[in-house]
Amino acid sequence: MNLEHKLRDFTIVKISSVHGKGVFAKRIIPKGTRIFEYMGKRVSKENLASDLENGLTSMIYVLNLNETVAVDGERGGNDARYINHSCAPNCEVLYFNEIPYIYAMEVEKTVKLTTYFRSKLTTSFGAN
Repeated sequence: MNLEHKLRDFTIVKISSVHGKGVFAKRIIPKGTRIFEYMGKRVSKENLASDLENGLTSMIYVLNLNETVAVDGERGGNDARYINHSCAPNCEVLYFNEIPYIYAMEVEKTVKLTTYFRSKLTTSFGAN
């Protein structure tokens, strides 16, 4: 049984009342548990606009790796792309050798997994 399969024992993708699909805890996920590697096609940021124009991406699941490269979870991604953004997250994204991994910060059973995907974001309700 590979690691990705074992990690699925913790999570399930379901319809989210907030934004399409979401990832939910099937059981308590202890703090520090690696949930996912954020997977997808690595693309140069300078090509993303043309990819959007050509219908190759919707840009919804793009995660920046550095100043010039991003990973597009819409193309070759896994369930990590359905973890929703939150200003009060219960998961965090940590990078090792420019590979993004998502770790839990103690998540209770049935709770939706969220993380803070952007370094700077101002929400419509004023939280940063």
